[in-house]
Amino acid sequence: MVIKNKIEALRKLLDQYKIDALIIPRADEHQSEYVSSSDERVKYISGFTGSAGTVLVAKNKAALFTDGRYTIQAKRQINTDIFELCNITKYPPDNWILDNLSNKAKIGFDPKLHTPKQIKTITKNIATKFCKLVAIENNLLDILWKDKPGPPMGSVVLHDIIYSGKSSKDKRVLIKNSLNKKDVDAIFISAPENLCWTFNLRGNDVPMTPIAFGYAIIEKNGDAKIFIKKKKLSKEVLVELKNDEEVTIHEASELPIIFKNLSGQKILFDEDTINIALIKKAENEGIKPYIQTDPIYLMKSQKNKIELNGVRAAHLRDSTAVIKFMRWFLETDVNKLTEWTAAKYLESEREKLELYQGPSFPTISATGKNAAEAHYQLNKETAGQLKDGQLFLFDSGGQFLDGTTDITRVLAVGTPTMEMKFNYTLVLKGHISIHLARFPSGTTGQQLDPLARQFLWSEGLDYEHGTGHGVGHYLSVHEGPQRISKTSKIPLEIGMILSNEPGFYKENSYGIRIENLLVVKEIQGSSLNSKKSIYGFETLSFVPYDLRLINKEQLEPREINWINGYHAEIIKKMSPLLDIDDRKFLQSIARMI
Repeated sequence: MVIKNKIEALRKLLDQYKIDALIIPRADEHQSEYVSSSDERVKYISGFTGSAGTVLVAKNKAALFTDGRYTIQAKRQINTDIFELCNITKYPPDNWILDNLSNKAKIGFDPKLHTPKQIKTITKNIATKFCKLVAIENNLLDILWKDKPGPPMGSVVLHDIIYSGKSSKDKRVLIKNSLNKKDVDAIFISAPENLCWTFNLRGNDVPMTPIAFGYAIIEKNGDAKIFIKKKKLSKEVLVELKNDEEVTIHEASELPIIFKNLSGQKILFDEDTINIALIKKAENEGIKPYIQTDPIYLMKSQKNKIELNGVRAAHLRDSTAVIKFMRWFLETDVNKLTEWTAAKYLESEREKLELYQGPSFPTISATGKNAAEAHYQLNKETAGQLKDGQLFLFDSGGQFLDGTTDITRVLAVGTPTMEMKFNYTLVLKGHISIHLARFPSGTTGQQLDPLARQFLWSEGLDYEHGTGHGVGHYLSVHEGPQRISKTSKIPLEIGMILSNEPGFYKENSYGIRIENLLVVKEIQGSSLNSKKSIYGFETLSFVPYDLRLINKEQLEPREINWINGYHAEIIKKMSPLLDIDDRKFLQSIARMI
């Protein structure tokens, strides 16, 4: 069915259900960033494939909302005769409702795909026109979607303590202590990453992120109930969980019975991942919801020594693959290079690495105007041919049993222009500024973010994405709560892993982004005149920059010293891991400037 026909069929359902519009989020019941094929409703109704998008269909209008990372892609993928394209940060759905729908309009939504916080915000903002949000138990898109894929049934396996560094029992003690401090009776775990971290499990329900969909309830006495499809559990998982006297396994269909047994108790639900349908089920059985941020996010973000050692080892292996790729790329005739062949070669190098499980996200392999799309999606049929005078941006990572990697570099194809070098150096200066940052404990990502943007700002430039995201340990490559961004108010703590990736994008021309992963560490303990310790960053990624793109005249002495020191460290750490030819190549590109 073509998009136009799908919209017409949906509008007939709007009439049938007596609503004026429908909100369709790219979301699942857990608010996951990467969703299974059975939850790709935005793609089904609009053709848009970005990881952040919401569609709003009214009786005579429709709109797609996404952020600055995907606006160029959305223009290419959607029919703008059907959909108005809106930047969700500048013009969110509630504003569109006020501008395009009549007074007292009824807007339907699926309560399984929205959190109470999301619906509360929209409800408040559309109240001036007396518009109303209406929960519809039957998802109208699913009624239309005749060939909809079934729910994911990926196998669930144990994540060995030699990689996790801490047993599930020890993690549950931390959770139990947190519940007692908060004076709540139990916690309902709705984020799959937190479920997997807590019980040392890994799954295969979505591509590239080893999570398993399910829920859990942990009571303040330590009793734990996991709600997951038992068919997905490996024999080893079943044995491990059944041998744990505190844990019982249930199907999700048993949730109302368990809620009834916990009637009258105060249970913590995560405000960012709990859906309205589940909250209603809990309330109907007498549960007292306490909707806050799940404390497991913070526990999970502060990696233990075993995890950090694993991450360091994973990055060293990963860096060998990237260095080998760079050698192949720079030694190959440009006329034989396409975005697709480059991505496949890089992935082939990673596949050779020990403990490798697969990519951590879809590889971004982009040249020319494609690189100006911050989250460009590669396609074999439309992959660009590399040409002299262009920039080539590649952003990729791997999932390893001992850690998750993510790195971005830009390579000149032929001779770069002075403008390219100027803007690359602006981005590099911001990137170095984060590396060099020293900050007191309690500092947030929001406070560090301007360090990366300052040099672009001085030229009237900026980028429409965060400077850095948190990274999981063989879990999601995008992990909260830590971030370096204009809005993040979460203090950075020792053991947190973050990316450092400022960028610049010139539409229809080229894109620049430089990314390393870092881990927060203590630089200096508290002094007599300050109770706060001083933190900084340890570098995890060890791949040189393209010196042909650096305009040395723009750099300060400390920035030059940092680049030279970083390149020297790369040669020292990486040379023993490379053969003689790759070692010679590394020494030729990781030079001093």
